[in-house]
Amino acid sequence: MSTDELSGLVGTTQVIEELLGASGEAILILQPDGQIRKLNERLGEWLGRSSQELVGTSFFTLFKTAQKIRVQDALADALSDGRAELANTRALKPDGTMAHFGLKVSRLGDEPNIALLVVARDISGSMQTGSKERVIDGQIKYAQKLESLGVLAGGVAHDFNNLLVGILGNAGLAMMELDEEHPTRESVQLIEAAAVKAAKLTEQVLSYSGRRKSTLKTVHLGEVVESMKHLLDISRARQVSLDYTTAEDVPLVFVDPSDMQQILINLVTNASESHVAESGSVQVTVGERHCHVGELAEAVVGRGLPGGHYVTISVSDTGEGIAPDNLGKLFEPSFSTRAKGRGLGLAAVRGIVESYHGAVTVRSEVGTGTELCVFIPARIDLQMPEETTMGSLDDWRGDGTILVIDDEESVRQVARETLSRFGFEVLTSVDGQEGVETFEKHRDEVVAVLLDVTMPGLSPEEALLEIRRMRSDVGVVISSGYGEAEA
Repeated sequence: MSTDELSGLVGTTQVIEELLGASGEAILILQPDGQIRKLNERLGEWLGRSSQELVGTSFFTLFKTAQKIRVQDALADALSDGRAELANTRALKPDGTMAHFGLKVSRLGDEPNIALLVVARDISGSMQTGSKERVIDGQIKYAQKLESLGVLAGGVAHDFNNLLVGILGNAGLAMMELDEEHPTRESVQLIEAAAVKAAKLTEQVLSYSGRRKSTLKTVHLGEVVESMKHLLDISRARQVSLDYTTAEDVPLVFVDPSDMQQILINLVTNASESHVAESGSVQVTVGERHCHVGELAEAVVGRGLPGGHYVTISVSDTGEGIAPDNLGKLFEPSFSTRAKGRGLGLAAVRGIVESYHGAVTVRSEVGTGTELCVFIPARIDLQMPEETTMGSLDDWRGDGTILVIDDEESVRQVARETLSRFGFEVLTSVDGQEGVETFEKHRDEVVAVLLDVTMPGLSPEEALLEIRRMRSDVGVVISSGYGEAEA
């Protein structure tokens, strides 16, 4: 079909040219076999090709196999029914990326002068918006999972800590019975040491899940890393090795240790995940650095900090690296370079670091690896507090009756045995209601109450109010298998 024949279908050649040029959408006139006979500039602009080179080519060559079949079916439907539409199809650009289009196809004329009018609308922007919305939705769901993890971790920690009370308590009671030279003493000490490690691991899980109350302390970041090695090791990808270095004479910092633990596990997890398929290594280094004014101007987080001493935690990897365009987005909550990336870990790091007036720098090279370095202000004026030790309780004896209210048999048993050894009479109750009734019967004898914070039935708060109503001067010790935040 000639151009003059096409002009006869819709008016004049001049009208066609004006319509094609004025439209913001891509307009094409095709032969029934899909050959492009005329088009405006839009399609070429969207695909990064000139319109002239597309004239005379098959419209179907713009699409990959699956999409090509869909477009061929749409054109066939338009030839038979007069009209067809595709809400979303993808055309291949020369650089290998995809452009997304919505297509409307109409038949022009009758035999023997049939042509097809294709109007294409670029929907790549809306597809990107939808993709970003899906990313944000995924991260909201991940945040909800983290919250659920925190609740679960708190519950597990409570039950686990109650088990540890039984283990440590009975191990301690056994140690009281054993002479210094007894052959079993070393075995019991090993049981105690293992239980203490388990208790610390529980505390770390609570810290990671955000279920701890913030407590600022004077700490050595090298010791924080040392205490985290086991948890970091089980968090890394199996094909990645993990190494540690701590410089000598690193200054102290005044922070919540759990915040530093969260920074570590997020940075190490992120570095570990950068090794997509191949093996690699992650290096964790604790050091110090004196920065001059403006030296941290290029920091991704906390740029423009004043000069001074900083303690640094550097986590470097030999992974895939980060493209320069993505460095500035690295700590955004909605950003992740991985399909399954969560995008929240580094955002949490940013919030923690900024709360301490610190900074984070990033160095990365695609294909080589990445180094993230956290700067926390050093406290040269601080010293580690001296550890205080209790004197021996071997000869100390108490007097009076203590009421233990706890729903865990192992806790009640250990408390009974331990307190009895130090001269106390011990009463036990399995819940708040029974505890109040027991206290009422023995109110004049009880000198102190040991009250669990989580029990079925009458709540600990109500039990405490009832006990204090009967005797306001009685001492009450609140105990819990949860962390401070939950208790």
